[in-house]
Amino acid sequence: MDTIGIGAVVVQGMTGHSSLCMLQKYSHSGLDSRQRAIQALTDHILNADRNTGKVVGL
Repeated sequence: MDTIGIGAVVVQGMTGHSSLCMLQKYSHSGLDSRQRAIQALTDHILNADRNTGKVVGL
């Protein structure tokens, strides 16, 4: 979802899921996407620290 720029709340509404928990249950996010997310967050934090000397919020 986020990889194509569409937020979870939008997808929830379009698919008719009653909650984000239900969307998560049926979205089948795999290990590969979780690893990419962890890497993206790590890169963001490390790059912010190098550029400013401070860790910035997401």
